[in-house]
Amino acid sequence: MFLNTPQGNKLVLDVDALGIEILKTKSHGAFDIRATRASAVQVFSGVFRFNGKQYEIKKTPRKR
Repeated sequence: MFLNTPQGNKLVLDVDALGIEILKTKSHGAFDIRATRASAVQVFSGVFRFNGKQYEIKKTPRKR
């Protein structure tokens, strides 16, 4: 995901995922994002929140 800045576009989120969901909640003016990926035995889901400069993962619940 890129953010448009006065200096040009800046990469603020780079994640490998099967799917992403834009959430209704926001952090520092940017929508929170849930990314999901899977292995052969588990599904991993993480919520990314914008810290003002880039997105950071905040929680990673695991499902079997």
